[in-house]
Amino acid sequence: MKENNCSNGSSGSKRGKGCLEFFRCFLLLRLLLLLVSATCLVWPSFGAETLPYGELFTDGPSNKPWVALTFDDGPGSDTPKFLEMLRRYDAKATFFMMGSQVKQHPDVAREVQKEGHLIGNHTFSHPNFYFYKKEDKREKLKSEIESGREAILGATGSDPVFLRMPNGYVRDWVKEVAQEEKVILVNWTYGSDWTKIDTAQMLKGYLSHLHSGAVLLFHDGGKDRSRTLSILEKVLKEMEKKNLKAVRVDEILGLSE
Repeated sequence: MKENNCSNGSSGSKRGKGCLEFFRCFLLLRLLLLLVSATCLVWPSFGAETLPYGELFTDGPSNKPWVALTFDDGPGSDTPKFLEMLRRYDAKATFFMMGSQVKQHPDVAREVQKEGHLIGNHTFSHPNFYFYKKEDKREKLKSEIESGREAILGATGSDPVFLRMPNGYVRDWVKEVAQEEKVILVNWTYGSDWTKIDTAQMLKGYLSHLHSGAVLLFHDGGKDRSRTLSILEKVLKEMEKKNLKAVRVDEILGLSE
């Protein structure tokens, strides 16, 4: 029978040392592979000095059971109803506010902040840059961001770090302006409550995108939002069944203090 290279024989000492080195290398390689795999699952973390200004996020990492609920175009007359519902389900959210609306409802903006939700900037007047053809588009956006920021800062004392562009419009030049203005762009994984699709189809769309790391878009400002409120409650109930936690955008992106 052929002698096993790892057995103790006449040259067992040398072979034993060789086998020991082989197993050491094997274990080190396994450890290295485990570390690489773990690193791939970790969402990048940022310090205060290295915030990803100008970058665009549409969802968060899926390594935790969480979802970010976001609301646009407020604050409005229906916003307190959204706050009450979120309170009932112990859910936190992010409200991307228009500066013009904050000017009209500063008390509601303060209530959103008091409830522990995050306030983001949604520009001052919600211009549609898909149709803005003037040459001063960069200056226009800078003015909109700064005016929205001033309104939010004046009402709440908070300087919003996150920006959601009107209609989700993002181009390279928008990212450049966002970087200059020191804001982080956030869009969404799914949203449809502003469309004309029927309620059943709309709910199906939200529920089908209800997974860890999702950023869902709703609207609390503008016209009557009773349909959105109905959809939101069903989404929150489904989140409870799936043990998904509703968190703010800064938390899901790992950018909270």
